[in-house]
Amino acid sequence: MGLTEAFRRGSATIWTLIASCAICSTGLDMVCIPGDTPAEVIAGLISDFLAIGVVDGKTLGVRLIPVPGAKPGDEVDFGGLLGRTVVLDVGPFTPKDFISRGGEVPHYKQRL
Repeated sequence: MGLTEAFRRGSATIWTLIASCAICSTGLDMVCIPGDTPAEVIAGLISDFLAIGVVDGKTLGVRLIPVPGAKPGDEVDFGGLLGRTVVLDVGPFTPKDFISRGGEVPHYKQRL
């Protein structure tokens, strides 16, 4: 069974992908989320990857695709090499208070 089928039946979520990136991945690439996902939720997801990268000492990429009009569970077909995928649910919670605090990410010194 592939990831798309796991997402369809609910046995994998966006949090499954995030957790796996802490162990053996390079990040999230081309993951579809609902088009009405608030900016602070997207910023929170990106911040999660920043934290994982700092702790693990590795570079992680994040490419999320907000799909206009799509809801969690909808299938999207990009055609050609990009193929089909399922729009993932980002959950009901918002990191708005945390994200709106602002601040800076401290300089990271690479471990030897």
